[in-house]
Amino acid sequence: MAKILVVDDNLASCEMLSDVLTQWGYDVRQAHQGKEVLPLVEEFAPDLVLLDVMLPGMNGFEICKRIKASPKTENIAVILLTVLNDVEDRTQGIRVGADLFLSKPVNYKELRRQIEFVLSNKTHIAELEESAAVCECFLRFMRCLDPVLYRHSLQVQGYAKKLAMRLELSDQSIARAQIGAALHDVEKLLPEQEGDGERALEIFAPLKMMEWLRPYLLLEKSAALEVQAVRIANEFCKLCDEGMEEERAVELLGEQYRKICPELYASFAQLISDEQFLKGLGL
Repeated sequence: MAKILVVDDNLASCEMLSDVLTQWGYDVRQAHQGKEVLPLVEEFAPDLVLLDVMLPGMNGFEICKRIKASPKTENIAVILLTVLNDVEDRTQGIRVGADLFLSKPVNYKELRRQIEFVLSNKTHIAELEESAAVCECFLRFMRCLDPVLYRHSLQVQGYAKKLAMRLELSDQSIARAQIGAALHDVEKLLPEQEGDGERALEIFAPLKMMEWLRPYLLLEKSAALEVQAVRIANEFCKLCDEGMEEERAVELLGEQYRKICPELYASFAQLISDEQFLKGLGL
């Protein structure tokens, strides 16, 4: 059950909002003054704070800023509730790290939709953070056992991230591409493996991240664009590791990717061209 802290100095409004949230299945606590909020955030550890901007003692902007500034509470979602429509006020809310703004009086249909969106996004972020921790453990293990493979994985990860960003993929897709790129060669740490990915599937099978990691381990040709970004980055790094010039490697990859995924290939070719240009400038 997700926990929500409702903060409003209007007792009737606070009580009504809390009752509605309770009916929706949330664990709800209340605060009515600014000075009460931070201690309650630490004690209650809410998933979300519905925070009125105009509060006695400490306003919502300052409270939000302090919540987001602390490593212990920075991942708590904050929705600011305000009657203010001025652009500067909303800009200030963005500056202090608010996740969303909602106008008062509250539209409960919109409120429910936004709460579900924010909490769902928070869950995805938490899952990716856990996946990133798993990824880092395997990378450290790889660095000890096979420094060459470790360097290759980091190179593939770097190119995959840059390419995914150039393709303007979602933050989630970019994060998954980074993790998938780092882990795609884990199977090569095992003795006498041909690298078809099947043994890697066994290694990661108990983890929830296998729901999306599988295509990266197999580097499937028909997979999503972010997987293809890892695939082309991996093939490019392999060719360069074998001593091929970057220009020739890009040209060779074009024979395969230009027809089946022209957007991907064009973005990757431009990425390599831009890097070569910067290297020529000594940057």
